[in-house]
Order: sequence, then C-alpha cells, then structure tokens
Amino acid sequence: MQRDCAPALRAAGYGLESDAPTSASRLAGRRPLLDLETQAGSFLVRRFVHGGLLRFLTGERFRDPSRPFRELAAAASLARAGVDTPQVAAARARAAPGWGWRLEIVTRRVEGAVDLDEVLAIARAGRLPRSALRRIARAAGSLVRAMHDAGCRHADLTTKNMLVDRGALAGGTPRTWILDLDRARVGAGISREERTANLARLHRYVARREDLHGAALARTDLLRFLEGYEPDRPLRAALARAVLAEHRRTVGWHTLGWRLEALFAGR
Repeated sequence: MQRDCAPALRAAGYGLESDAPTSASRLAGRRPLLDLETQAGSFLVRRFVHGGLLRFLTGERFRDPSRPFRELAAAASLARAGVDTPQVAAARARAAPGWGWRLEIVTRRVEGAVDLDEVLAIARAGRLPRSALRRIARAAGSLVRAMHDAGCRHADLTTKNMLVDRGALAGGTPRTWILDLDRARVGAGISREERTANLARLHRYVARREDLHGAALARTDLLRFLEGYEPDRPLRAALARAVLAEHRRTVGWHTLGWRLEALFAGR
C-alpha cells in the first residue's frame, strides 16, 4: 500500500487477507471495478481478468503475481514525470485455489471526470458542441504525447482508458488522465516505431467503435488529436501516414481476433 493511503484502506477493512465492503461500480467495463469508500475518500478496486480468448480459458487466474505491483510502479513513474494518472493506492496478489494468482489494484477515484468513450457517446447523440470535442481531442493528443515522452508505451491504449474532467464538456479547458497501466512498459524512451504502433492501436479501437455505433468524430477532430500529439506540421503529416499504414497492415488480423473472441468468449 502507498503510505498516505494505507491507514484509510486498513480502517475500511482492506488488506492482504481481508476484503473491505464494496459495491459494483457503474464504471465497470471488461475489467470489473468495485467502489470502496473510506474516510479519506473514494477508491476503485480493479480485479484483473484476461482479455480475448484467454478470458474464456483462464478467467481471473494469472501465473505472474507481480503484474499489479509493476502497474503501481508505472503509475508512480508517470506521476513523477508530470503525467496525470489516478493514484495507485495499493496492489494485491493472492494465491487462487488450485493454481495461479488472483490480482487486484486499488486506485483513488478521479471525481468529476468521464472517460473518452462516454465523451464520444455524448457527441454521437448530438449533445456535445463541436468546439468542445475539438478541444478534448487536442488535449487527448497532448496526453498521449506526454505519456510517450515519459518513456511509457501503454498496453491497452483506448478511449476507455483516458479521462477528461466534466467541465470540458461545457467548453472549459480540458484536464486529462491516463488509466489502466497494466503491462505498460516504462523506460528511458520509446522508439518512433513503438509510438506509431501505440497510436495505430488507438486508431483501430476508435475506428471499430465508429463502425459499430456510428460516427462521432469528423476529420477535423482527428486532426486536432494529431495537433495535440505533434505540433510540427511536417512531422504530423508523416506521423499520420505512418499510423494509417500500420492500421492497414494489422487490421485484418485484429478483425479475425475480434470474430473469434465473439464466437468463443461471448463478446
């Protein structure tokens, strides 16, 4: 546990061998989330689950008990670099019956914020001014650039894993956070190829959501994101070409994976 959070978590009943009273969070997605209330504020407990076909085979059992602790270290590293991410208050690994480990991580809840998936849903419904969406898109690009400049490659870079404060929906200056650093790699730096692959992953996720649920983004919104990521115009144009080329190169395999996942894992 982080030293400043430990007393409140222990007082609420959360520890290595004890579970505090929690409730299912409305924020839950693929990764189950539980609300944990303490005298020091609200926290979220995230239980690790496998994605894709592995979820169908192994559920919540993991071979590597160090994963939540590496995520804690990655979050601390980004915070030191000035990149906003929810404070990781605690990490836990407990032996599962039979084999493997059940893993959890506890983060301080960011109040008054929504993820970018919800932002896009609001935009899709026509309830978000285009000017606000463009500002949020630019801020999201700046967030990803800051994360990359801090030497971090996100393992699951999607709009679900970025937050923006609700004030931005009404036209305020956006503040953004990056979420879910499980399996994120943090080092001295990441290569141009790694940056491109990470951005292509985000592009692939957004494109799939647009196909499934309808268009929320205009070409100008995508340009604002790239402006936030790369202010230099010639470098931005080269980056856009590289991301689209990487997307075209890999989208076929990912489409096959999505179909297999839907068939075997019910997603």
